[in-house]
Amino acid sequence: MASAIRASETPEDAGSAARVRVLIVDDSAVSRGDVASVLAELPNVEIVEVESGAQALRELADGDISLVVCDYEMPDMSGLQVLRFVRQKHSGVELPVLMITGHDEPEVKVQAFRAGANDYIGKQAEPEELLARVGTQIELLQAHRRLNDTRLRRAEHQKFEAIGHLAEGLAHELNTPAQYIQDNLAFLAESFEALGLVVAELRQLPSAAERSLVETVLERIEYNYLVTEVPRCISESRQGIEQVARVVAVMREFARPGLPERNSHSLNEIIRGAIAVTRGQWHQVAELELALSEPLPLVKCVGVAIKQVVLYALLNAVKAMGRPEISGRPKGKLRIASRVEAPAWVLVEIEDNGLGIADTTLQRVLDPVLGSQNEDTGQALAHARAVIVDEHQGRLEIRSSPEGTSLTIRLPLDTRFAAAVSEAEVDDESAWS
Repeated sequence: MASAIRASETPEDAGSAARVRVLIVDDSAVSRGDVASVLAELPNVEIVEVESGAQALRELADGDISLVVCDYEMPDMSGLQVLRFVRQKHSGVELPVLMITGHDEPEVKVQAFRAGANDYIGKQAEPEELLARVGTQIELLQAHRRLNDTRLRRAEHQKFEAIGHLAEGLAHELNTPAQYIQDNLAFLAESFEALGLVVAELRQLPSAAERSLVETVLERIEYNYLVTEVPRCISESRQGIEQVARVVAVMREFARPGLPERNSHSLNEIIRGAIAVTRGQWHQVAELELALSEPLPLVKCVGVAIKQVVLYALLNAVKAMGRPEISGRPKGKLRIASRVEAPAWVLVEIEDNGLGIADTTLQRVLDPVLGSQNEDTGQALAHARAVIVDEHQGRLEIRSSPEGTSLTIRLPLDTRFAAAVSEAEVDDESAWS
C-alpha cells in the first residue's frame, strides 16, 4: 500500500507552534479525565489517554508522543517502570515525563527523579499548578526543537557548502582544459580548411603528370575520405566540448552558496545545476527524464535553501534506486518535472522507482525533532519540510510505496497568496490513502 504525507501550513501555524501529543497514563478513568480536561486548555496539544503501562509502551513505540504524564502507582506495571523504559530510549530533553501521584513522601520523589522524571506533582495540586508545570515542559521541549532545527539547518548548510566547494573545484579543473580543447579544435578546423585550399591549388597544376602525382598521393592518404570525415569529427568534438562548457558553467553557478536572502530564481536552472552536480551518482543507476516547463516564472526564494532541497532529493532518489537489495534490476527511472499550477504555484516533482520510504520515516517528517533523529532520508525530508513550508510558505507532498517515491514541491509565486491559503483547502482524504 502506498503511503503519503502532506505538509502545508500557513506561517502562523509553522515553527514554534508545532503540535504536541501528550500521553496520560493512569489506571483511574476519573483521574485521567481530570488531567485531560485541565491540559485541554493548552494550545496545540493533543491528548492521548491509556489505562495501563503496557498500553503506554505501545503508544510510545509509535514514536509520536511529545510528553508523558504518568501515574506513579498502577497495577501490573508501575509508573516508575514506564519511566525507566522511556529513559532507555529517550533523554529527558527529547521526551519529558511528569510523574503524578497521591503520595507526597520525599523518598518517592527522589526515586522518580533518579529514574529520570522531569517533574513531579501531587494529584491534590490545583489545576493552575498542573497547567504551569506541563506548560513549562512544553516550552522547554519546543525550545529544544527550535535549537535542534537550527543545528540541523547549520549542518545542512555546511554540507552544502562542502559540496559547493567540491563542485567549484571540479568545475575549475574542467574549465581550463575545456578552453584548451576548444581553442585547439578551432585551430585544427582552420588548419584543415587551409590544407584543403592548398590541395585544391595542387589539383590545378598545369602539367597532367604533376596532377596525376598529386592524385596518387591523395589517394594514398585517402584524402577524399578525410575531407569528409575530419570536418565532421571536428564539428562533433566542438559540440561536445561546448556541452562540457555549459555543464561546467551550470556547476559553477550552482556551487555558489549565495546569500541567505530572498531573490528571484529560476527553479529550472536550480534543477539543471543539481542534475549536473550529481551526474556522477545518478547516471550509473538511472535513466533521467526531464519535463521542465519553459518558460517558467521566476520564484522569489532563498536560492541556497532550495538548492539544498533539490540536491538532497536527488541524492535520496539515487540511494533508493541503488540499494544492494535491487542491484540486480535494470537501470532505474528518475523523472524530474516543473510547471506552473493554478492559481499561483510553481510545482517541482521528483519521482523515482526505487525502494520506498518506510512509513515510520514518513510520519516523522513533520516533526523537526523526530525527523532529524532519523536516518539520512528522514533528516533530509525534515529539512525539506522546514525550508519549503516554514521558510517559504509552500507545500510539500511525499508519496511512497515499494514501487517508488514521489516528492512534490509547491512554491508560491506570491507569498501574500500563500499566507491567504486556508486550512480548509485540503485535498480529498481519499487521495492520501
